[in-house]
Amino acid sequence: MGLYSYTRLATYKQCPYRFRLKYIDKIPETKTIEQFMGSCVHKVLERLYKNVISAKLIPLEKILEYYHKRWAREWDDNIKFVKRDLTKDDYRTLGEKCIEDYYKSYYPFNQSRTIHVEKRVSFALDNEGRHKIRGFIDRLAIAPDGTYEIHDYKTSGNLPTQKDKDEDKQLALYQIGVRDMWRDVHSIKYIWHYLVFDKEISSSRTERDLEKLRFDKITLINEIESATEFPPRESSLCNWCSYQSICPLWKHLFVIESLPEKEVLQEKGIQLVDRLERLQSERREIETQIEETKEALFEYSDREGVDRIFGSAKMAKIKREIKLSFPDSNDERRTQLEKVIRESGKWNEVSLLDVRKLAKKVEEGSWSDGVLKSIEKFGEKEEKKSVTLVKKKEREE
Repeated sequence: MGLYSYTRLATYKQCPYRFRLKYIDKIPETKTIEQFMGSCVHKVLERLYKNVISAKLIPLEKILEYYHKRWAREWDDNIKFVKRDLTKDDYRTLGEKCIEDYYKSYYPFNQSRTIHVEKRVSFALDNEGRHKIRGFIDRLAIAPDGTYEIHDYKTSGNLPTQKDKDEDKQLALYQIGVRDMWRDVHSIKYIWHYLVFDKEISSSRTERDLEKLRFDKITLINEIESATEFPPRESSLCNWCSYQSICPLWKHLFVIESLPEKEVLQEKGIQLVDRLERLQSERREIETQIEETKEALFEYSDREGVDRIFGSAKMAKIKREIKLSFPDSNDERRTQLEKVIRESGKWNEVSLLDVRKLAKKVEEGSWSDGVLKSIEKFGEKEEKKSVTLVKKKEREE
């Protein structure tokens, strides 16, 4: 098996198609302005703490000077902007503010003893060494009470909640690697620095949490290794994806945007979707008229006392019957009803296998391998097609 990083695993979870393009097809990604700004800020803090380890404090003005020089040296005109209302200077100023706020908040940087910056970790999740993880810790430090601290810098414009970070997997994975490095690692704390907000969020994990994490990541790696299809998965991150123009979910939009304005409405895809929208609208109108006509027939039947109403070529048969209904799966009484039937010993007489739920369980691989193998031989794969009209989504401007 290959060597996996947290980012690689997270990419697969976020979008298998992007995973394929990046890690299998190895198509280069275009860096976004957010990634570029974040990289510059990380390098500045790396330089700052390398000097702190050597008992040297760099003045704020020198740190900012280094930031601006690095920005100018590393800048690439191909960097992607998603938020069109923000400029290069806006992001550069934001990065400068992140550094300045951090410097003023933590100077003289002696809250804990920094022992490594950009520390590489590499470790196995299993005893056989088949499922391997690697990564880099922004900063590793030891608090006065002996607690090891894994620090992570974030330049995101979104501030997560404490619950979000208590469920975060990245630094928890790194904890497994850190514990393999030294024998005195008894307590580990995670500290995220959300630099845009000058805010610190901390968390930790139990042994049970870490064992579950090991199991989950081993399962995910096995899923990736056995995967033969990598479908695209839409999310709020699509606008930041370098592969959006070649993604099946979005590439038609790029085709449209590349056309001269006078040719847009002549494009075949647009014409087909517009035609389907028009036809579905007409069908809804017709269905409404059908229901209204049926109601009128019921009223006519009641008024005239007839059960058959004759037309020019067809006859309408009027039928009324009382049918018994029970609570559906969304009704809170459903659980009580099922309990009564189970206790009566009659459950097998009225229960049916839900093959749709079964197919979902098999596709998710959420049952044991033995159970899945015994079930899969009954299944047959078939292509099912559908077309659904939804509100048009635009790329963020």
